[in-house]
Amino acid sequence: MQNAEKRLLAQDLAKMIQQFKRHVINKASFQELRQSEFILLATINNFNAADPRGVKVSELSTYMEITPAAVTHMVNSIEEAGYLERLPAATDRRVVLVKLTESGKLLCGQKEKKFLSYFEGLVEFMGDQDSKELKRLLTLMYTYSKERKK
Repeated sequence: MQNAEKRLLAQDLAKMIQQFKRHVINKASFQELRQSEFILLATINNFNAADPRGVKVSELSTYMEITPAAVTHMVNSIEEAGYLERLPAATDRRVVLVKLTESGKLLCGQKEKKFLSYFEGLVEFMGDQDSKELKRLLTLMYTYSKERKK
């Protein structure tokens, strides 16, 4: 493939990803939360499934690859909306853990169900073989993106 053809293909890929983001991801409703706040809420939900006592802001920061200040800012907003709470760690009162409230758990459950429903529809639309191929290609894309960050 010539360089000009590679560039056009790269532009087409970028355009399709932007369109997908604009028409699918950005159209999603997350109640009064911003998309980034909901992603943090869902991440906290996953951590809480493993440890119901809560998760430290520093762990969330490391896992999500964002600054602790950014996590704290989002935690403040999500807490204000009533979807999570801060608790002192049992072993060290200086450490603060965050965990979902019942309304946070409910919101995550509802959104996860809707989110998975979208992808179940996509698998139905594309068929098993193309869905497996898309998964393989997206995994490859993710690996490339992670390696490129280094």
